[in-house]
Amino acid sequence: MADFRQLALEFVLEEDEAKLSKIAQRAASEIQNASVDSNPVARWVETVQPWMPGENDAVIGDTEATEWTSRAKALEFLSRTLEFLSQDTLKPSQLKLLVAFFGAMFDVDHKAGIMASATALSRVITARSFQPQSGGQIIRKVCALKGDFPRQLAKTRLAVYHLLHSLITDTAVASHLKSNGEQDSHFMTNLLRLCDSERDPDCLMIWFDTLRYFLANYSPSSTILEDVYGRFKAYFPITLPRASLSGVTPDQLKTQLRNCDGVTVNVKIDVLRTMKACVEQYDCPQESVAPYIDRIWNCLKYEVRNGEVEDCIWATLEVFKAVTTKLTGDKRRDYSLTVTRDCIMELSNSTYTASAGRLLVSVMSSSVGAFVLMVTPTITHIKENLRHPKSAMHSHELLKILRVILETRQFLAGTDMTNQDRRDFATVDTVFSTLYGDVYQSLIQKSVKKPWILSNLCRSNTKGPKRA
Repeated sequence: MADFRQLALEFVLEEDEAKLSKIAQRAASEIQNASVDSNPVARWVETVQPWMPGENDAVIGDTEATEWTSRAKALEFLSRTLEFLSQDTLKPSQLKLLVAFFGAMFDVDHKAGIMASATALSRVITARSFQPQSGGQIIRKVCALKGDFPRQLAKTRLAVYHLLHSLITDTAVASHLKSNGEQDSHFMTNLLRLCDSERDPDCLMIWFDTLRYFLANYSPSSTILEDVYGRFKAYFPITLPRASLSGVTPDQLKTQLRNCDGVTVNVKIDVLRTMKACVEQYDCPQESVAPYIDRIWNCLKYEVRNGEVEDCIWATLEVFKAVTTKLTGDKRRDYSLTVTRDCIMELSNSTYTASAGRLLVSVMSSSVGAFVLMVTPTITHIKENLRHPKSAMHSHELLKILRVILETRQFLAGTDMTNQDRRDFATVDTVFSTLYGDVYQSLIQKSVKKPWILSNLCRSNTKGPKRA
């Protein structure tokens, strides 16, 4: 039978990495092969007691620094041993003991115990017998670091972030946090306070992803939601320090932050409104806006096409409208034709008819130039689909789009135009001249027998030409 105390001492004194691993393996083997009655885990944990902090730690000096180093090495002995234990070795009572022991280090040993404890607990929570309720206990223990957390080395903080990420994204732990009131007890508020001053890129990558998961999979109160949102805003615009040695690139960091932004409705709306304001205020749109119009369109059109939150949809449509107003000449033509091409084919799909109409009208109503380019192919496809509608609702949506296009025409006719715009505007009148015979006449005739048809035709769910 191996002596845990001797193994711990050998580990503390050893410097060779390969030998350190062998010592940890021997300890793990002893735990796995020992009888339960011998209480191997308790004996193994007790071996580090000689290096634990005591009253003498209040005295600062070279001796204390040496003791801290040795204590960190002793705790690493425990942490490294856990790496070699199989997931089904430890029993619930043994895991509870380890959670209590390593959790205490976040409160009593900020100098030497954090790295080893975070690493050890990251291994503990993967055990098959780990109890989800212990997850909340670990989070509370970590929060005991308080103001000492920013003073830890970056690699130590990174180990803590990995631990927190593993806990918060664990399905069983998350379920317990939600169902047992941990969420309402503001555990995330405490974590936000703990991590508020983080600037290390590697740490931020893990922290941002943790917050993204929290917002997407938990149901935080509005207060906590606003608190998290406030933390995101504080990082804009995010950059890497020149002296940073991290392997994280600026684009990776920005992408991770954007992933956080895209999770909640409030953040999405704020980002969309910010984008609209930027488009409207940028000078030299041919240089500042035009190069990005395809990317903006391809990224945001699905917010309308597949969107369910009306506020997000409206904010997105406003971005498209703002982009159109800043473009002229070939750039406006190319953008208008791209929107038309992407949307008119979806008019035949009853699932996406309404969203396609809203996208078309948002761009079409922004300027006379866009209207002239888009209105003829749009009305042509609407008439074709009205001849063979998929359903009564499909017809209703198509007629609603057509009505809003007519309102848009009336609205634009009253705006100030250049002589060229007025001539161009007049050239598309022919597409409207056939609407009565092609669309409305038959509907009016049917309404004589079925008055509800005319009622539906005249019903308006919108108040302005920009809506569809």
